[in-house]
Formats: sequence, C-alpha cells, structure tokens
Amino acid sequence: MSEDRKPWYLRLYVVLPILLGAILLVFLPGAGSYHRDSGGQYCTGCHEIFQPYTDWHASTHRDVPCSDCHGDVFTFELGFHLKNIQRLTAHLRGAIPEQVRLKNDDVLRMSSRCQKCHQQEYAEWAAGPHAVTYKEIFLDTGHNHREHLMDDCLRCHAMHFNGGIRDLVTPLDTKGPWQLRDPKLEGQPVIPCLACHQTHREGTPLTRAKGKRGDAGPVEEISRSPLALFDRRELDYVALERLPLPTM
Repeated sequence: MSEDRKPWYLRLYVVLPILLGAILLVFLPGAGSYHRDSGGQYCTGCHEIFQPYTDWHASTHRDVPCSDCHGDVFTFELGFHLKNIQRLTAHLRGAIPEQVRLKNDDVLRMSSRCQKCHQQEYAEWAAGPHAVTYKEIFLDTGHNHREHLMDDCLRCHAMHFNGGIRDLVTPLDTKGPWQLRDPKLEGQPVIPCLACHQTHREGTPLTRAKGKRGDAGPVEEISRSPLALFDRRELDYVALERLPLPTM
C-alpha cells in the first residue's frame, strides 16, 4: 500500500514521533537555560523541593548550580530522563512526597559527581577502606559463616539502600552460598560520599587555607561544616558536633 493511500491514523503514527522530537529540540535547550539562569529556583515549582532549595542557599555548596550535582535536561543518561518522567506522572496522580529522599542509585551517581570538584578527597576515599564494595561486605564468606546478616548491618554499610537485608542478600543463613539480589551492586561502594557528608548543610564555601600546605596545630582545621553521619532509621543527618567524641 502506497504512503498516500494509507489510512490517516497510520500516517499519524509516523508523523507524531517526528513532531514530538522537533518540539523537544526546540524547547529543551530553552528550558535548560532557564533552569540554570534561575539558579535552581525553577525546581521550587514543586513544594517538596522548596526546603532543600532553601537549605542549599545557606549551604557550603550554594555557589554550585543544582544541575552540577543532580543533572539537567542536557544529560545524555536515558535513566535520568525516565526517572523524571516517572516523578512527573506521580505528581499528576497526586502521589507527592512530603520530603525528597535520594534513592540508592541517585546517591551512587552523585558520588561520582563529587569528584569533579573534590579530586584529591575523592582519590583518597577511593584508595581507602571506605570505598569497600557491596560484594566485599555482604558476600564475605568468612563473616557470613560466623554471623547472620541482619538489618543492623545497613546502619553503617549501604545506609541509603532502599529496603531491608532480605531485599539485598539471599539466603539469610550461615550456610550460603550468598548472592546479591541485584548483581549490579557488587562493585558499588557501601560507604559513598553522602554517608558522611551532607551537601545541603549550612556553612560557608570552602576557601584556600592561609598557612603553608601541610601546616598542623592551630592552623589545621578540625572539621568542616558538611560533615554529618546519615542515620538510616531517621532518614536524616546527624551533624558532627552532635556525635559523641571517642575516648582516645
């Protein structure tokens, strides 16, 4: 059947994708520019974003655009856009959360973006014990033969995992063999940057130290304001100054 003899509704299936693609090409660059130029204020159109946006304005990262950490319309990652479509659909259905909570995938994705500005710190973390992976912690045969894996393990390892230990590892016994329910987690870190760093915590942007590099004593900083431990039970951060000091 020739193209001009096809019913109009069949021709529509060909025209619609082209039309939608053209609309996206025209409007997405403008939307992305507006989002960046508005300094993130565009995000506050959803009420649950207002508080994180306000916290960001007073945080150490207030000079860093939202898109640098959370991505924007120019991101080539398909999953990022699919998730945004899912959130939009949820809003239209009235399923609006009271507070925004980052999922495990979001936390891991953001950790890689921390490297952009914090290259030295990221390199030290990657070379240290805190970069330990899901496989090394939860599939450790020596440990698992001695002790049962339990939800309390997630208090320090995989704090941001969405679910309990039953959703992460199987079987839950001391016999094994053990495997992760989601194999793609094997090489992911269980203590990512956001386990100990609250990016929207109140503070001033980091400045270069006045003393010589390597100076210790009074010149050396004790801690930085974003340091905070993520409490999995409360789904919130506990600031460093509220944590008890260990006996040395």
